[in-house]
Amino acid sequence: MLVAFTVVDANTRMGEFLLQDIGAVSGAVHPALYGDLRGVAVAIQHKDILPASAPFDAESVQSLVHIAQTRVAMVEKVALRHVFAVVAGGVGDLFVPSEWGQFRTPALFVNQVMHALLQLAQVAFGRLAWLPSCALLWHALRIPSRKPCADDEQSYAMAKRGVMEVSLIFPEAETIRKYYRGLVYLAARTCYSEKTPQQIWDEFVADKTPPERVMKLMEHVIESGHHSTIEHISFTFAIAGVSRALSHQLVRHRIGVAFDQQSQRYVKYKEPQYVTPPSIEANPDALQEFERFRDVSEEIYHRFLAQGIPAEDARFIFPNAVATNLIMTVNLRQLMHMAGLRLCTLAQWEIRQLFKLIRKEVMAADPYFGRLLVPKCVPLGYCDEKRNEDGHCRIRPHKNSVFRVWELYKRGALVERETP
Repeated sequence: MLVAFTVVDANTRMGEFLLQDIGAVSGAVHPALYGDLRGVAVAIQHKDILPASAPFDAESVQSLVHIAQTRVAMVEKVALRHVFAVVAGGVGDLFVPSEWGQFRTPALFVNQVMHALLQLAQVAFGRLAWLPSCALLWHALRIPSRKPCADDEQSYAMAKRGVMEVSLIFPEAETIRKYYRGLVYLAARTCYSEKTPQQIWDEFVADKTPPERVMKLMEHVIESGHHSTIEHISFTFAIAGVSRALSHQLVRHRIGVAFDQQSQRYVKYKEPQYVTPPSIEANPDALQEFERFRDVSEEIYHRFLAQGIPAEDARFIFPNAVATNLIMTVNLRQLMHMAGLRLCTLAQWEIRQLFKLIRKEVMAADPYFGRLLVPKCVPLGYCDEKRNEDGHCRIRPHKNSVFRVWELYKRGALVERETP
């Protein structure tokens, strides 16, 4: 077996590098470990703080140090900011000393092993001056499944948590920037011109239509609510690591959107992932109960499969927290509607986070279209949610306040004044 560790200086732009690197090796990595690698990389990219403290006894740390001293070969000619240490050996020798018991995967104690591995690197490399500012990530690893020990509940729980991922997979950003504005212009211009759609499109493709003219007409139809014109462009997103609770909300949107979702009927889960609500995460007692129920349901699920129960029936034991994957294709009109509802501060936290990531993907492809994905109160100019009558969300005033001001103005109780 070959295990590669990569130590990258925290001051470099390592997030994108790590994400690309992990994607390249995903096919050779245990699925549960791949999810954790993605989670660590996303945490690094978003500058989240990963726990560094580890409840390791001295003997366990010395086991790692011994391996470092005897098996680590350092490439002396590389820059200090990118040091690659390659350790050859069996997983049993490196990751599962007798003191730690049997783990399902090394990824299950990623946060705890961070500290010990940094100590390992310090002994192996002698680069004490810059190691404290480094982040460490497993590069590639192939391992069998192992059952976690009782002392590793926290790390085991971390590995079972799904990581939400959203990718705009079609069309490419270049296609969006080159053609999508033209499609909206084509649809709108067809309504107002004697020219045929073919003639209008040919002029656009041949760059005979001024870009400012395209933008002016497109902005006019969108701001006027003539949204049939934007139904001609669509986006396809790959969505992973979201809960079934979220997907049940998402598929309630029906017009102008298509979904295909991971089937619990046909997929027999070996390592199901779960989404933990922040409110439960923040409550140690609640978190313990949540993880206990999660593990019991998974154990029963596997026992059902072993007894010959079909997966389509065994899945009935899963909680709403179990993670799922989807493909969603949606036209721009419906996407604006969905974002208007789901980016609202009153929306459920997980689906709101999903649409923040969707907006981020669209913004990266074309900022103009990304800026159309906003809470519904923004284009309306006021909030119409009854739960916000007290005005606790201040993105826009509640409609009751707006109408009260309007009534006062109509009665002459308010006087307009010019401001300097």
